[in-house]
Amino acid sequence: FHAATLLSEDCVHDVDTPQEAGVRAANLARAVGCFDTTDVAACLRSKTPAELVAAGGKGPQGSGWNPTATTPAAKLIAAGQWQRVPILMGSTRQEGRSSGVPFARFKAADYENWIRRLVGQTRAAEVLTAYPVAKYSGAFAIPYIVGDVVTDSGMRGLGGCPNIALAKAFSTQTPTYYYRFEDPNPPAPTAPAGYEYLASHG
Repeated sequence: FHAATLLSEDCVHDVDTPQEAGVRAANLARAVGCFDTTDVAACLRSKTPAELVAAGGKGPQGSGWNPTATTPAAKLIAAGQWQRVPILMGSTRQEGRSSGVPFARFKAADYENWIRRLVGQTRAAEVLTAYPVAKYSGAFAIPYIVGDVVTDSGMRGLGGCPNIALAKAFSTQTPTYYYRFEDPNPPAPTAPAGYEYLASHG
């Protein structure tokens, strides 16, 4: 290949070692009844997409998938140990907005406790000042502010500082193009009713 587009990842989060990937694979095989068969691959291929999707995320380490590497890609890129091709990467303006949906039942105290768990007690006051619970109003005020935290921090590879750091690492080695998608009204999920996804992940 002569160029690459990098989406939904900053090469820092969600990378499994081969051992961790083996645990995930075993969990998936076990969850769909294929673990003790003589031909695990054939058994997995016999399952419907719905069965495989339903099995995702279960087990002590989950049965989903992650990229697998003995050395995380971010370290290899920083060391110049990669195929140096032009890179296009970026994120959306409200990248983490969709991640706020599961927080719809949070009250102010729940949000503040979440921040404390996320950044620790000593940094919590600083983060809560920058991302106050009262920034938005209405039924989705807390999901929206959670979305802002996720967007700016780059949690789980969604935009933010890690993406920018990766782009800078690329730019010292190859032509690098960075975008930010800002359409305020792109196609978006319709649930929950009234939730403004704006330019969210996906």
